[in-house]
Amino acid sequence: MPFNKKHHYVPKFYLKRFTDNSKSINIFNIPSLRIIENASLKNECYKDYFYGEDLKFEKALSILEGKTAKVLQDISISNKLPPFPSPQYIVLLINVIMQEARTKFAADQIDELVDKNMKHLLEIQNGITQDDLSKIKIGLKKPARMAVSVAAQCHLMAMDLKCKLLTIGSNREFITSDNPVVYYNQYLEYRTFASNTGIASKGLEIFYPIDHKHLIVYYDADVYIVGNKKDKVIKLKKRRDIEMLNKLQYVNAGSNIYFHEKHPNFSKLKDLSSKYRRKQKASFKAFVNEEKSEIRNELMGSSKEDVRIELNLSFIKVLRKAKKWRKKLQKQKEQPAVLIRNMQLYEKYHQFQELVKKGVYNSGDFHRFLFSGKLSQEG
Repeated sequence: MPFNKKHHYVPKFYLKRFTDNSKSINIFNIPSLRIIENASLKNECYKDYFYGEDLKFEKALSILEGKTAKVLQDISISNKLPPFPSPQYIVLLINVIMQEARTKFAADQIDELVDKNMKHLLEIQNGITQDDLSKIKIGLKKPARMAVSVAAQCHLMAMDLKCKLLTIGSNREFITSDNPVVYYNQYLEYRTFASNTGIASKGLEIFYPIDHKHLIVYYDADVYIVGNKKDKVIKLKKRRDIEMLNKLQYVNAGSNIYFHEKHPNFSKLKDLSSKYRRKQKASFKAFVNEEKSEIRNELMGSSKEDVRIELNLSFIKVLRKAKKWRKKLQKQKEQPAVLIRNMQLYEKYHQFQELVKKGVYNSGDFHRFLFSGKLSQEG
């Protein structure tokens, strides 16, 4: 077998954290509604040469995995998160953003965006019928490479998110999936015409279970208060909160749920979650502004399809000032397509990109550039 042919889009070290041994894991397959006990870990969440045959991306991800494994192990043992902006904190954040982008689901999402955009252009410019277009699929040769490349740069705009650790007692468990990092936005969930979960979006939340007893949540601190302000760790006691967080995993999953216990109640979880699973991974809309005999002027928009489950967690509250701001926004006749969370950070990111082009900084120096301006997460 060729060396390193199997590219795991959810790392084996991560899945091991949801099992009692290093070789097998329990699965609930959503399409078949079937439980598979003690499935081989090495055969889960992989695709041959998923990131390319040159192994460049796979090697880089392997280095990140090695560093992340140590950070997650330390979190589980100490029951606390690494401090911001320690190297361990940065490794953890990079891993979370990269994990969201490196899955088969993310690659399929990019291909669906490409497919819908290109087919629309072929239809209006070349007169190809929808019936003919339905017989083909248009996509990228290695969409996962594109997703990972973009994430490697865009994680920089998540530096302002605050982070807390959620824990649960011995009689409960967090589940995970083949698409384990969930981007959500309770604050702007009412906006259904585009995605509200871009890395720079106002109101962004990120949920990431790191084992069956611990889950990390990142959040926009100008919109939400999560637990008590001073507490870095929140022990969940309400069954409904745990069910909601597991519901996120079920809805966000591609095909498989992974779990620790032998006989969880997936029948109930399926009943609570099935109607919220996305029917498409990406959306596309085109609006005709002007059409004459030889001219057609269109406004086209496409975005990934967000998870929406009417999320309501007892330990997350929207701040009063954020509610007032949202109320004013809802009254506006014209709605912005994108709402930036931290314009200062957004602008610094683009300043940095220009300085990289000029050779002032290397592409990996953003943290040094950023903290020279004394960015803080306090508040």
